[in-house]
Amino acid sequence: MKQFIPQKICLKCLGCCRFANSRSKWSPCLLSREIKIFKKKHIPLFLRPKSKKLRLVSGNDQFFCPFFNVVKNSCGIYGVRPFDCQLYPFMLRKRKNKVYIAVDINCPYIEKTFRGKKFNRYLNNLIIFLSQPSIKNIIRRDSQIIGNFPEKTVINLACLPLNK
Repeated sequence: MKQFIPQKICLKCLGCCRFANSRSKWSPCLLSREIKIFKKKHIPLFLRPKSKKLRLVSGNDQFFCPFFNVVKNSCGIYGVRPFDCQLYPFMLRKRKNKVYIAVDINCPYIEKTFRGKKFNRYLNNLIIFLSQPSIKNIIRRDSQIIGNFPEKTVINLACLPLNK
């Protein structure tokens, strides 16, 4: 899946991969197949017990993704980063038993591009991608990828028909 934010811009931002607390709702989640890939590539699994969310590490009054290099402001597994990370600043969000494609309105790139041509084109392609039967099956099987993000930080963009 092609990322919405260009890599150079994304890696210059000082917002992603950093969290306010160790159990942040924003902590990336791994799909079952990503866990298998990580094991095969000998990438350590930093998962919370009974969860597929990454266990965050602490430092300087913040928490970080365990694969994030704070000094270099880079991802140590960028080439195989989780689907959750690839999708960001878009995310899957549950609200009243429905699943939505949502966007983080605190992302600086979203502030600049929200509802522009590039944004709308990407959103349309994302809807098509996430509506494929194989992807819908992955989402249903790994439903932990669907978050309960706070209203004031995300905007629901489109409802995903996962039941069909």
